[in-house]
Amino acid sequence: MNENIEARQLLERALGTEPELGLDAGKVLALARREAVYRRSTMLGGAAVGVAAVAVAAVFITAPRPPAGFGPATPPSPANCGASVSPSEPPSTTLSSRPPTTSHRSPTPPTAAVSGPPSVAGMCLAK
Repeated sequence: MNENIEARQLLERALGTEPELGLDAGKVLALARREAVYRRSTMLGGAAVGVAAVAVAAVFITAPRPPAGFGPATPPSPANCGASVSPSEPPSTTLSSRPPTTSHRSPTPPTAAVSGPPSVAGMCLAK
């Protein structure tokens, strides 16, 4: 029996005391709950994004389309109409309030002249 006590004492001296585990059951459970909530909310958010993507795609796929040839027409180019339009010039409006001063009176009444790029509707009509 003396040998058993002596062997135990030698082992305790060689190995020392056993360290604590360092795990707290309450902390482990709280971490597991947080991870479960995070996983569930991530899955729920992904499902919501998926449903929204399918709904948007369904709206664009099932939207009525106008018949061919209907819709906004591309404006004719100035070369086709014979009009010269300079996009760098801002449109300006000039109103003449009195006739030009010359030695004789002009029989034409005062007119308003508008210069600038013509509208799309009247691009080729203003020849």
